[in-house]
Amino acid sequence: MIERERRFRISTDAKKKIAESFLLSAPTRVVDITFGVDGRRSMETAGWIVRVRSEGQTARMEYKRRIDDDTWEEVGITVDSANAAASLLQKAGLTAGLMISRYRFRIEQDFGILVIDDVDDLGLFMEIELASDIDFPTVIEILKAKDIHLGEAVPAYGDQILQRLSESEEYSTLLDSRIQSFLHHG
Repeated sequence: MIERERRFRISTDAKKKIAESFLLSAPTRVVDITFGVDGRRSMETAGWIVRVRSEGQTARMEYKRRIDDDTWEEVGITVDSANAAASLLQKAGLTAGLMISRYRFRIEQDFGILVIDDVDDLGLFMEIELASDIDFPTVIEILKAKDIHLGEAVPAYGDQILQRLSESEEYSTLLDSRIQSFLHHG
């Protein structure tokens, strides 16, 4: 499946305005661990990763390939356990790379899905996942009509985490510890 998405950093005031304009889902805890042939750099060096996602009571394993900054190819299956999927990927020779942990609110609309993510260590974002027959400027105009103004699009969460890792060895150690804890305890 091809997914077109773009994310924007937002303030708590913007989140409140979005909540006033749309019906938000209940928050769900979402944790992604990425795996690849080159650990943290797999998306950059190989062009793809396998993501293990724990979302509430469900788990998925998904192949993800970047087509461009806003477009991804994703194919996935539901699995019994995120830990079992992670173990399988490690046994297949893939290395854990990144962990993206957040609370997620979803808003389903005709034009696609709006997602509000409160991402650990990164902050508050709105992600727009487009339906196939619409473009980003149209959705941004719909939001402006509801007095929701977005700034510039920001990189994918994984890219933002990689940037932080390049700036801080301490953060690298912390992230490694969190990944190992998740892999051993869920």
